[in-house]
Amino acid sequence: MYQKYKIEHLSQRQLAKYFHCSVDTIVRNLKDYNIISNTNSDYVNPPITLTPVQKEVLYGALLGDGSLAKYKNSVNTCLSYGSKSRQHVEFVMRYFKQYITQSGIRQRSVFDARTNKTYTGFYFRTINNTAFEQERKHWYKNRKTIPLDLTLTPLVCLIWYIGDGCICRAQRTEYIKLATHCFSKCEQEQILLPQLSHFNAHLIKAGVSKDGHQQYAIKIPREKMRAFLDFIGPCPFEDSLYKWDARNY
Repeated sequence: MYQKYKIEHLSQRQLAKYFHCSVDTIVRNLKDYNIISNTNSDYVNPPITLTPVQKEVLYGALLGDGSLAKYKNSVNTCLSYGSKSRQHVEFVMRYFKQYITQSGIRQRSVFDARTNKTYTGFYFRTINNTAFEQERKHWYKNRKTIPLDLTLTPLVCLIWYIGDGCICRAQRTEYIKLATHCFSKCEQEQILLPQLSHFNAHLIKAGVSKDGHQQYAIKIPREKMRAFLDFIGPCPFEDSLYKWDARNY
């Protein structure tokens, strides 16, 4: 890398192409090996502009398990998204296909100490960019928070439901549950519930966090399940069809 970068004067983009990796990987290695950058900006990806549809998908992902990550020595931020279903990851990635890193969809295994089991899933990352950095400032304070100006469109709710929603069945009834454990009760009451009021949505207790704080989730009762599923539209891929398997009220 030193030979190509300092002697042959390849740019960091050319290095990334040469080594079949992302520009961000080149940046990290240059810093790890104390190779001084030829310029202060030759590794920064050109600014991109997210379309309104891409922003809706991004916001739906962030309401669930999606994250805007800033890794070691990174100048900007990337979108990271994962699921146990490859079809699910492919569906979300389709909206950002021009910004996906060269590695594409990757597989990973994670050990869960709570269940003593190892779970396998899939994920993708986008390139680092100022567009994602701006959204990170919009969504993250000390933790991920819900922006006050968030609008729950059908597409936002579709991505959210696929990622962090399910049909829960209890004795003689069933309901839709939207996991919102990482957001505060106040955020949900001020921003989410008013926009879901026509589905009779309300909060239910969903456990206690490691630091002792009560966690909540959103419940849509049985009589409004079909209305919510009609609002977000049909299931876009086979792996999640079970989330649309609601009984008629």
